[in-house]
Amino acid sequence: MTGQVKEDVISRFKELGVIVDKGEISFLPVSLKQDEFISEPRSWHFSVGGAMQTEDLEAGSMAFTLCGVPVIYRLAEDSSIQVHAERETPELIPGNQLGTAWSQSLFRRENRVRKVIVDLPESKLRH
Repeated sequence: MTGQVKEDVISRFKELGVIVDKGEISFLPVSLKQDEFISEPRSWHFSVGGAMQTEDLEAGSMAFTLCGVPVIYRLAEDSSIQVHAERETPELIPGNQLGTAWSQSLFRRENRVRKVIVDLPESKLRH
């Protein structure tokens, strides 16, 4: 990866509000604009080093990958995070911090986390 590519990736994660502090991931997308979220449902096709995968996105959402895991932002009333892990009931975390254990699992690419859904209040976005 060239220096410019790395800089672009880091800049985009900052825009997306992905913050790592003391080994914990937080989602604080204060630079995102509301018009970056899709206006109608659509399928998202992505690959994280293997076979192509598909995730159905609802209106008012956007998606990206982080450490090989799909992250879906959804417009909502309150901040919360759903962690979908292998063979486990999704865990609901109030607020915008993923927690150290889940964050470390992502960083280590343990393949435990299958998807992360982050609910974001529209009031926190730029208009």
